[in-house]
Amino acid sequence: MGTGKNSQCVEFETPSGQTTAGCFEIQCAPSREKYTVIFQREDEISVECTEELAGTKIQRGLYSVKCVNPNLICRNRNTKCPFDCFFRGKCRESGICSCNFFYDGDYCEKEIRFPKQLNRMLKKIKETSY
Repeated sequence: MGTGKNSQCVEFETPSGQTTAGCFEIQCAPSREKYTVIFQREDEISVECTEELAGTKIQRGLYSVKCVNPNLICRNRNTKCPFDCFFRGKCRESGICSCNFFYDGDYCEKEIRFPKQLNRMLKKIKETSY
């Protein structure tokens, strides 16, 4: 199961037949007409859901997922930029991420941390300004 920036909870069925919800990596197509639920990346177990398959259960390996309308799953996702800039930046029209402060990388995947000395200096400035 996934808890990262591209994960989302979906209804699925366990090997024992129990219906439950779990969080998995979701990849939306740029057109938002379909999405892929990735159960296990290393074993390439995934399910592709389209609008036509909404409400249908699809089984892959031990898992079965109930597809939802892609417009609901993908509505808040910016699919023009890879990985939605990990929700740490804005996607430019060109498809390139413009990262928020303290994030860097092609997809804003790297967190930039302050050196300890700078944190101490900022703390002293904050304490003396009151």
